[in-house]
Amino acid sequence: MIKTELIQITKQELKESNEFYNSPNWKTLARFCNDCNKDTFKNKKDYYSVWDELWKEFGVGFKVLCYDCFEKRVGRKLTKEDFIDCEANKKVKEFLKGVYKK
Repeated sequence: MIKTELIQITKQELKESNEFYNSPNWKTLARFCNDCNKDTFKNKKDYYSVWDELWKEFGVGFKVLCYDCFEKRVGRKLTKEDFIDCEANKKVKEFLKGVYKK
């Protein structure tokens, strides 16, 4: 299944994006989990990308969440269908094969 859609952002989201990336510590905010402060660059499964609809409902805007904290926010185990098809998710999909057999 391939999902394609135009990504639209509001003026508020654009403003928040600009504020975030103009912040002197944006690299730290974009690396450490917003909820538990885990370094998401140390574990391959913590560096992932999910569909916009899912992130808008449970995510933290331009900050990051580790895999486990995002699952807690969603309230269920993530499945392969939750992840977009991109380079960042190749390692996560390998992880999912062993954990969530369907």
